Amino acid sequence: MSRMLSCIGAGSAAGAGSFDYARAYATSALATDCAEKIDKFNCNPDEIIVFPSKYATSNTFQMKEVYKKLSTIYWRSPSYNRVRLFVSAIVALLFGSVFASQRVPTNEGDMNSRVTSIYITALFLAVNAYFTVGFAIDAAKFFWYYLFMTLSLAVYTYAGQGLMSVLRDSVTAQGVGSIFIGMSSIFGGVIWAYWTFPLHYILEGLMVSQFENDTTPITPSYGSEYYDYVRETYCPEVPVGSQLPSDCTGTAEDWLYISFGGFWVPENLPWNVLYLLGAVIVAKILSLYGLTSKNYLAT
Repeated sequence: MSRMLSCIGAGSAAGAGSFDYARAYATSALATDCAEKIDKFNCNPDEIIVFPSKYATSNTFQMKEVYKKLSTIYWRSPSYNRVRLFVSAIVALLFGSVFASQRVPTNEGDMNSRVTSIYITALFLAVNAYFTVGFAIDAAKFFWYYLFMTLSLAVYTYAGQGLMSVLRDSVTAQGVGSIFIGMSSIFGGVIWAYWTFPLHYILEGLMVSQFENDTTPITPSYGSEYYDYVRETYCPEVPVGSQLPSDCTGTAEDWLYISFGGFWVPENLPWNVLYLLGAVIVAKILSLYGLTSKNYLAT
């Protein structure tokens, strides 16, 4: 392990680079034993092992063994996994406590809070926060939420792996990844970034799936676009610029439709899924290209 770290420039021990690993191995019992086995095999040159393919085993077998090893590594540190899940649960409860006294939104301010919560959960909280922020207890909506959260994590995880594969070191990959996430968040309102980066498709899928057919009454704020929509749709007899009656409200589905310019609609959900699956495939292709074509050890 020390030699591996030294070769990739990650060794931290003082004077680690001055140790002659080749000389130490050449004088070790392991080298002697290896040489004896080689001589033994060379004594029978006719017994040459030949495989019908380039590798001794199939790609399927190799992939199974790699995944078995990854599974072993993952579950080798159960304490780390327990702490991670525990922290996620605590943070989810903290977010949920914001809505403890008001599980059902009643006005535009409440809806904005829900949208903010969805944005935050899309970045790092996953499904832990679903039942704590007051979303509908509905199997179909939970499925959509879980699906888009899974695709969200997959896109950013595999994109990170792809950057690590094609770039020189982790510092460069982290920098490029930060730019990618920052542009997706900060410049999401710019038309080219809106249609290019994945965050738009993730958030649209999460929000539309949760508020579709949601008839919860939402009181409009005076002067907002939603106010104009509610007045024109539900109480057109009210003069323009007048305060709406308390019983003149729209729905949560109406609010989402108006707030996002009428672009976020249920018909887009399959296309959002298709885009995110495509982004995952592109990221995996990028990883494959980096692993097979890039080698920075000699530079």
